[in-house]
Amino acid sequence: MHRPLITEIIQNMAFKKCEFSKDDKLYIFGRNPELSLAEIISRFHVIGSTYKIKAMNKIGVVIEAPKHISISNCGAVLKRSKPLTTIHQPLNVQNIKKDLTDHIINEFFEEKGNWTISYYAKKMGPEEEYLYQTVQKIIKNSLKKAGVRKAFFFKGEKNNIVEPRRLWRKRVIQDGLEIIIWQNKGEFTLWQTEEVINIDEIAKRDSDRPHKRPLLLLGLALARSMINLVSIESNHHDRPIYDAFCGMGSIVSEAYHLGLQSLGSDIDGSCTTRSQENLRWISHLKPNRKKRGIFQEKNIFTMDVMTPDMDRLKNFNGSIVSEPNLLTPLKKYPTYAKANALLDTFEKNYRGYLAGIRKILPKNGICVLIFPQFHISTNERVGLNIIQLLGDFGFKMCEFSIDSYKYPAHFVHSWKDPIIERQIVVFKKV
Repeated sequence: MHRPLITEIIQNMAFKKCEFSKDDKLYIFGRNPELSLAEIISRFHVIGSTYKIKAMNKIGVVIEAPKHISISNCGAVLKRSKPLTTIHQPLNVQNIKKDLTDHIINEFFEEKGNWTISYYAKKMGPEEEYLYQTVQKIIKNSLKKAGVRKAFFFKGEKNNIVEPRRLWRKRVIQDGLEIIIWQNKGEFTLWQTEEVINIDEIAKRDSDRPHKRPLLLLGLALARSMINLVSIESNHHDRPIYDAFCGMGSIVSEAYHLGLQSLGSDIDGSCTTRSQENLRWISHLKPNRKKRGIFQEKNIFTMDVMTPDMDRLKNFNGSIVSEPNLLTPLKKYPTYAKANALLDTFEKNYRGYLAGIRKILPKNGICVLIFPQFHISTNERVGLNIIQLLGDFGFKMCEFSIDSYKYPAHFVHSWKDPIIERQIVVFKKV
């Protein structure tokens, strides 16, 4: 099945050369740029803001909008930055110096703080190294001129990029400064980071809850991205979120954090008990209790989605966001024959799941469901025939639009060299 690649999306777009304005923001993608882009588009649908994509590469996207999204509500977007200046060729140091110095003097009020530069571009050659050092020198002198007595510079760990976790730990966004050098089609622009995903907060919330998830099960950041994808075509965040395979309650928990009504079920009663305890813990934390209220434990119950309790769910008018059990006994990459044998079992199960989901979803209701894909010993990928499965049960793949092009809402999420990969598919009942 064809799925969109960021290179294809960029190739289809006709970007015009332009200067960036105060209505523009640069969003830095996570390790899956297609998923990051789809999540950004979904969040714009949620807040009801018009938007225009002005520039994009595999690293990030520049969007013009009267109102911008907060990436604190995202799981796959790393940074949001505002524009400072465009660096025209040949390099004019005086123009860069004026723009950066004026900006820092007018906006930097702290007496001390950490600052850094992230370089999002191709590998550094002599020209790029000179630009980096020039920007660093200008910022250093500007901070002195602004009266900042203690300004501590630190470099990125890898390829001169500073990761979000380090920015939070050094309080750069709160008390300091990160300048991004972003290269797109040979042109450099400077941006100031104003928001960063808080990976430590997500990880702490995951590790502190009473019942921990096994390592390979769905993480909270991906759960949040999946919830956002229900709005890939239009806003569906005004409706409940239901996880039919709730496990430890990750999806239900993230829906609760996003301020959405949420409910979950699992065929395993011990899982529903753990989910209830996890949601009880998180909703009784003081900030959550005050802002979101106490989670109702009756909203998590034991049920087999293949034979849904329609008396309980007959009035459900929301979206389904779920990851079925993908665990297998595999310890190494399977052969083609072994993978297909496992896929036969998965197909039987997924046919049962989709039949149940069909009964639960309202007409035009949205489902975000993970399907398995195997990385086999010949370095190929094999998976289920998702299009046929969806068609057999009266579902249609959702699409997201960019300019005049439409792309299927189908994304692959995996770690490096996995045995089994997640295919995230957004579809609707027709």
